[in-house]
Amino acid sequence: MRTNSDEVHNQSRREIEGYERRQGTNTQRKYQENRIKKAEQRRWLHGLHHQMPDGIIEERGLVRTWVEIFDYRGDASFRGFIAEDDHGDKALFVFFDRNIVGKELKHGLITLLELCEDSNFACSHLLVAVDRSIGPPESERLNRDLGWVGFRPTTLQDWAGEGVISSEWLFLGMDV
Repeated sequence: MRTNSDEVHNQSRREIEGYERRQGTNTQRKYQENRIKKAEQRRWLHGLHHQMPDGIIEERGLVRTWVEIFDYRGDASFRGFIAEDDHGDKALFVFFDRNIVGKELKHGLITLLELCEDSNFACSHLLVAVDRSIGPPESERLNRDLGWVGFRPTTLQDWAGEGVISSEWLFLGMDV
């Protein structure tokens, strides 16, 4: 004969097993998502490394350091590089791809501006490359917001030696 405590025990055991199954599934799913995200990041950096834009800046030997900056407050990450021209003028290039759409960018932008002024970076220019594949509503809002901060459309004249216009990135720049 079953007692009430046996039924409670069995029900508790079933609930725990169900919870463990759900947690295991969630853990496996998160692990897979992280693996996919890291692979995408590696492909993205590799593609950026070889395609930015058409490799002109890197071919000229201007890239000094590759950077990845995490803004935990705004839940955004920024990838890019520091370039230095023949005159010692440095610029921080940061790429805004689809991952920043809908993110809070205020604190991240403040951090990027502060990093430009930091002695380790010492950049006199901040250039943001906005992914042209971002759709019109989001890209218009993003470009408008960056314009309010002080970014203006620019070319890579100073960095590539010619007025390069990328088919993949829209460049916005500001002096720091």
